[in-house]
Amino acid sequence: MKNNPQQFNLQKTKLKVAAGYSFMLVVFVLSVFLVYRSFDAIIHSVETMSEDNQELEVATEISRGIVQINNYSTIYTNTFKRADYERYIQERAAVSKKINTLNEQLKDAGTDSIKHYFKEYLRSIDTWILLNDLSRKNDFNGISQLISLAEDSLSKANLSIPYSSVKIIKETTERKEENTFDTENGLDDKSSSRKKRTKKSKDKKGKNTSDEGTGLTKTITEISVDTEIDTAYYRQMEELIGKVKETISDAERTKNYQKKKLRTTELKLLETQALLVAKINHILSVIDVENKKMINQKLSVSKVMAEDASKQLLYILLVCLFISLVFGHFVFSDISRSSYYKAMLEKEKIETERLAKAKEDFLANMSHEIRTPLTNIIGLSEQLSRRESGEDKEKLNAIITSSEHLRDIVNDILDLSKIGAGLLKFEQIGFSVQSIIDEVLQMFQHGVNDKRLELLAEVNWNGLIPEKTFFLGDPVRLKQLMINLLSNSLKFTHEGHIKISVSVTEARSCYYIHCDVEDTGIGIDAEKQSEIFNDFTQADQAIQRHFGGTGLGLSISKKIVELQGGRIWMESEPGKGSVFSFRIPYRKAKEAEYPVRDTINYAAVGQLKGKKLLVADDDKMIPVVLSPLFNQWGIEYTICHSSVEAWQLLQEKQFDILILDLNMPEMSGYELVERLNGNENILNKGIRLIICSGNLTVEIKEPVSYEMLPKPFKKKELLEVLCRSIEETGETIHPVSETDAYTLNNFIAFANNDATTLRMFIETFIAQTQNELMEMEQFLRQGNRDQISEVAHKLKNTFGQLEAHEVIRILSCLESITEEKELTQQEISDHIAGLKQVVAEILTSLEKDLKQLD
Repeated sequence: MKNNPQQFNLQKTKLKVAAGYSFMLVVFVLSVFLVYRSFDAIIHSVETMSEDNQELEVATEISRGIVQINNYSTIYTNTFKRADYERYIQERAAVSKKINTLNEQLKDAGTDSIKHYFKEYLRSIDTWILLNDLSRKNDFNGISQLISLAEDSLSKANLSIPYSSVKIIKETTERKEENTFDTENGLDDKSSSRKKRTKKSKDKKGKNTSDEGTGLTKTITEISVDTEIDTAYYRQMEELIGKVKETISDAERTKNYQKKKLRTTELKLLETQALLVAKINHILSVIDVENKKMINQKLSVSKVMAEDASKQLLYILLVCLFISLVFGHFVFSDISRSSYYKAMLEKEKIETERLAKAKEDFLANMSHEIRTPLTNIIGLSEQLSRRESGEDKEKLNAIITSSEHLRDIVNDILDLSKIGAGLLKFEQIGFSVQSIIDEVLQMFQHGVNDKRLELLAEVNWNGLIPEKTFFLGDPVRLKQLMINLLSNSLKFTHEGHIKISVSVTEARSCYYIHCDVEDTGIGIDAEKQSEIFNDFTQADQAIQRHFGGTGLGLSISKKIVELQGGRIWMESEPGKGSVFSFRIPYRKAKEAEYPVRDTINYAAVGQLKGKKLLVADDDKMIPVVLSPLFNQWGIEYTICHSSVEAWQLLQEKQFDILILDLNMPEMSGYELVERLNGNENILNKGIRLIICSGNLTVEIKEPVSYEMLPKPFKKKELLEVLCRSIEETGETIHPVSETDAYTLNNFIAFANNDATTLRMFIETFIAQTQNELMEMEQFLRQGNRDQISEVAHKLKNTFGQLEAHEVIRILSCLESITEEKELTQQEISDHIAGLKQVVAEILTSLEKDLKQLD
């Protein structure tokens, strides 16, 4: 009931927002409609004006076409070429078509008169062209007619060349003339002529007269020649010329008539063209006036519509603004209320996350705090059980059984915590399912025998070869699933059998493992079966009181199966038994990598008995790692975790060697060295100094002698540095073998090959690493780079003992983030995420190593 008001307010806010959006949508649609209508009217007006302009353009083109018709016709009458005539015909057809188009557009009587005048105009042009053609032909025909007429007349008259008839008349006279020379000058014309003719005649006849003397008598013979001309030729020529003149007169009369008619036709053509052009110009002016008038009217209408639409939009926007303000007020009120609730929820979320983190921290710490003493209890009990016998041995076995049961509970709680935090990782290594089944059967054989049950196993390979069939996945989690289901069956089965059936099928790119665990136990009621896989749930409270357990086994199994993409289910009948089944896909692998056996090689230890040694290091694992070695070597050692404490001890006690970590809180190792070098009266003035650091480039500026012990270091390296510092030679150390991700050789060497001590090392390492990773994540959220660097420094030293090079590389980057200011918060987060993934794989492998030590 507490959340009902909040839900009601949220519902009201949703309704208000929905109503506001609906109103805005309606306003938007209405505005779009008004704008569309106005623009549609304006566009229609523009289109109409464009059409009117088209009418004007057509009329203008008609006017230009008439001019072109006139030009083409004139050109043709001068050239009488066929091409010019065709251009004339094409242009008049085009103009006729345009007149028809204009008539269709205007549908006015004025356009009909244009058609009429245009036809008259064309008729006049055709007549004019025809007259010009006839005039040209008549001129040519008249000349040809005259020539033909003259030729015919000449041929009919048979005229010959005109001739003259000559008559000679001789007259002989004698007379006496005086020999005077002046008498000839007084002669008249006739006598002179006569004398000339006589002279000629005499000359021609060759006759000479005697001129000697005066008063001589001469005989003169006068010959006269009379020529008669033929006049018939000239009479015929006169007749012919008369006929030619008559023909020319007729041709001139015809030509004058045609010229007069041509001028009349031209005048008519000009008048028709003038009327046609005037009519077209009139129509053009009318169209122009009408268009301007129509455009003004349409512009006025469009302007009025646009103003109306603007006013309507303004009114709508004002109403919208008012309603928006009202809705905004309501919505912002709800948002403020929602923000308050959100802030409360954020606060609750942060508190929940804090509690979840506290829960995880508590589970991790409790796991560490419980597992550490349990390791000692189990280890010491096993050592004692080898020595004791009888009743004491039974009691020790009971202690071991109870401790292992408690350890299993802690493991379940830790797994559940990892699953809840999303920290559960799955390995991807090759394994053989047959080896897993064999290990599980071997584990349960003793428990089944104690309860006098029969343990059966069946594997169906479906045609596959077991020796050549390998799976890629997490074999430890598969083994855990089988163990959980078999443990559950063993707990609730008192007689009969327990059977594990495994079938392997091959798909295109993977294998499927189907596992059934069948028992003849007490069974589960149908109504309880749906809850059996829930956390901390068992079928009946009486079962929990009678059989014990936390109810986490099946819940964890369900989560592990589902996280690997599989499915788990059950079938049960009360009093007859149960069948638990799961099916998981695994990718194909080329070979088996599980189980991995570590090679244990470590070196002998030199003698350092009686030396007093002080270790100053803030790493909590240092005592666990170094104490067994120092005890083994007979070194008297003191371990402290701060430079302040080390400074106090150095002033109180005498030490031979100081192993110092430079990166420590409160007082750094550099400051401690400076104090040692600057104080002449200090008790440990000549102490042998060993600098232990993960930074190989460190340099002590103080004028002191020191040895370097780089982190991570091996037992061999520690021994060699100690021996050099006391000027004694230690034993030769042989290198140890190492695996791909890490090696336990150093831990094994430090534990002196003692399984209990090695278990304690590994469990402490796992718990400490988990705690420090959680601290690193917390410092990441706080943005505290210095603390992240310090935690990375601690982890680097610890993982150095495992020789986990990939982890050391990441930790080196995180250790130097205080100097690398360019690293962004996201890059640091990516480094930490990568670190968590690699460390999770190593911790999973270490837990596997712990199981092998059982």
